[in-house]
Amino acid sequence: MNNTEKDLISVQKTLQNKMEELAKLKGLSSDTLSPIFDGVANVNDYLQSSPKIMWILKEPYDYINEETKKPEGGGWTLMEDLEKESAKLLVQHLPRTVQRVIYATAGISENMEYDNMEYYYQPNMYKYLFQIAYINLSKMPAGTRSGDMTEKYLVWKDIILEQVKLYDPEVIIFGNTFQYMREDLCIKENDYVSSYSGWVDIYKKDGRLFVDAYHPGVICSTKQYVNTMVNIIHNNIKLK
Repeated sequence: MNNTEKDLISVQKTLQNKMEELAKLKGLSSDTLSPIFDGVANVNDYLQSSPKIMWILKEPYDYINEETKKPEGGGWTLMEDLEKESAKLLVQHLPRTVQRVIYATAGISENMEYDNMEYYYQPNMYKYLFQIAYINLSKMPAGTRSGDMTEKYLVWKDIILEQVKLYDPEVIIFGNTFQYMREDLCIKENDYVSSYSGWVDIYKKDGRLFVDAYHPGVICSTKQYVNTMVNIIHNNIKLK
């Protein structure tokens, strides 16, 4: 392991501790509710990937208490726990959102369209899930549908911006989250470079690609979602 890996792993752990402390400070955690820590599962694979990709989505899910109808759970690490061997047995049951993250990431990394891909639960496919930075605007378990994320983003903003700085991605894909972070990332109108029928907007700033896209859980065909992401990103970034 080189120093870069060591540093990234160390700071990632520090950020996870900050998430836990902030949740307690804000009164968000309880005996039945804790943060779900996000980030990178396999630091070495992330650092060697090209392009380095970060997905920024809304909020994680654990489960809903049937009596109170409120979210519960947390206290685990989203990407690292999923990568564990025992969790791989569940990979065929991943939700549509995560399936599309896998397909799109594989397509972007290999310049490959959907029809040429294996099923997302094949090892050559789901490995891509573990080499990305997977970030949520909120770190607390929530329901299956998210409303306006403004207040939740403000709670976690400083940590999220630290995550962007730490992982230093070449491509950031926002799943209906760009509007919350645009100002903090200092993205201006003259950073805009292209659009796909109002479906995806692309911005470039300081050598980084910002992809303002629909959430990967959007109702449309997976093929349409994946191919749109792959093609517009490859049209706007120079890959190896």
